[in-house]
Amino acid sequence: MNRSTKGQLIDIIATGAYSVFQQLAYELSQPDNQSIIQQVVMWSNGPGMQPKSASNAEDQFDELMLALNIPTKMPWREKLVLLRSLSPDVLIEAGLKITHHQFRPWTDEVFVSSALFSDIDSGDFAKRLRAREIRVMIGECRDEHFLYGTHHTPDNSLTSLRKRIEADYPSEACDALVNLYYPKGALPPDCKDWKDAFGRLYADMQIHMLQRGLLNALARGGASHLIYRYRIEFRLKCVDNIYPPKWGVTHASDITIWFGAMGSESKLKRKTWSQKRSFGR
Repeated sequence: MNRSTKGQLIDIIATGAYSVFQQLAYELSQPDNQSIIQQVVMWSNGPGMQPKSASNAEDQFDELMLALNIPTKMPWREKLVLLRSLSPDVLIEAGLKITHHQFRPWTDEVFVSSALFSDIDSGDFAKRLRAREIRVMIGECRDEHFLYGTHHTPDNSLTSLRKRIEADYPSEACDALVNLYYPKGALPPDCKDWKDAFGRLYADMQIHMLQRGLLNALARGGASHLIYRYRIEFRLKCVDNIYPPKWGVTHASDITIWFGAMGSESKLKRKTWSQKRSFGR
């Protein structure tokens, strides 16, 4: 977050576009006289779906407690004392071992409202965005799925894929996704195996499809003039030092465009290239 001098509006450009969206959503739920955000930049991830319920979050927390050998029946104050005494490395290692290893916000009715996505669908979210004239920059890379397919990749089966996505999304949403993408339990013809299918599904859920759903809702709500949308289909040569060329314009390969190439292209070439291209709505 980049905060200007006191009393002025601020721009939000944070790591994790999902986090940026949740902060924006919370801002729009607050009174107008407390508004401080003028524009947001959401590089990649879209909002996805309604975050997990309290019971879902509690199940994940109990799983973490067991991985850390902390009794789940212990009073919560004592749990906090123990958790705060552990090193970050211990917490991270335990978090990576459990089934629900992705830690996202949950619907707590304080920071995340249970009406969040119904407000988006009804146009109320767009109405509030329009009233405050908050601009939103949001977009995608052409081949997001290659890198996403490496993030805690499941075993090569539909059962494993279903189990993996439940680390991110509510169980009922996972059932709906499996029924939608694989109605007969068969591998789609454009996927070489179930690991590839996971990468494509995950990219759709993180970016492509649900980002389009958000943009459609904002447009229907009269806020399309506030949206600055981009799609990256160009990859700098220096990205070869990070990701295999066969991955194309995959997730995060655009970092070198936004923040400068890390290697082969000269500063002059980067400047000339950036001057010739602009990102429209």
